[in-house]
Amino acid sequence: MGQRSTPFALAAEIQRRLLPASYTCEAGQFTLAGWLEPASSVGGDTFDYTLDRDSLQLSITDAVGHQVPAALLATLLVGSLRNGRRKGLDLAEQARYANDSLAENSAPGQFVTGQLVRVDLHTGMAQVVNAGHVLPLRLRAGRVEEIDLRVEAPFGVLPGKSFDVQPFPLEPGDRIVFLTDGMQERNAVDLDVASALADSADLHPREVVHALGAAVLRETGGDLRDDATMICLDWYGGPPRGRSTEQGADPDLASAPA
Repeated sequence: MGQRSTPFALAAEIQRRLLPASYTCEAGQFTLAGWLEPASSVGGDTFDYTLDRDSLQLSITDAVGHQVPAALLATLLVGSLRNGRRKGLDLAEQARYANDSLAENSAPGQFVTGQLVRVDLHTGMAQVVNAGHVLPLRLRAGRVEEIDLRVEAPFGVLPGKSFDVQPFPLEPGDRIVFLTDGMQERNAVDLDVASALADSADLHPREVVHALGAAVLRETGGDLRDDATMICLDWYGGPPRGRSTEQGADPDLASAPA
């Protein structure tokens, strides 16, 4: 039985299946919300996250190309990242495993840019791998700025490469927005994302990503030339909040795919 008034193209169907089951996750130490608006010619963007007792991990990625080839490339990258996490690999090992999986199973010239982030919920310390991706934005004390990160080669370009794991500065009260280049270039070039982020400071992260997404669509007249994707993370900090339950799933585990 059909459930959509407008059917997805095959590439969009593949792409949507790569996203987490819930686009929003709220916990005592943070709130996270994601948003993806595919271009008319799907560009292979994804976002993902997983939460366990010890850490929050998230990723945002952008596969080269469009339509089914880009969606399949994104599938390979996201699948390898999830598989690496389930193997218990640390952030550097996840990045290397995903990079090598992409290099071994895709044609020459195929690559994916991305950022992998891990936040230790006990210490509040965060780390990031930046594989050729757009720098994230931080709203702190009313000021929006790019977070200065070293930019390394995208996933799939250099087989056997080891990626640097960089410290990712987080302070209670920070709002971090991870995004893809569809938010900043081509026919969305006139959108001032930093200004729009500052204007949305009082909104819930779920409202922030929808507001920024709506701004992109207005700027482009609804004609996106590239996927536009973002994750908004509000970090409150403090120790993990313990909870107890008499029924249902373990409250320390999120519903997002591991």
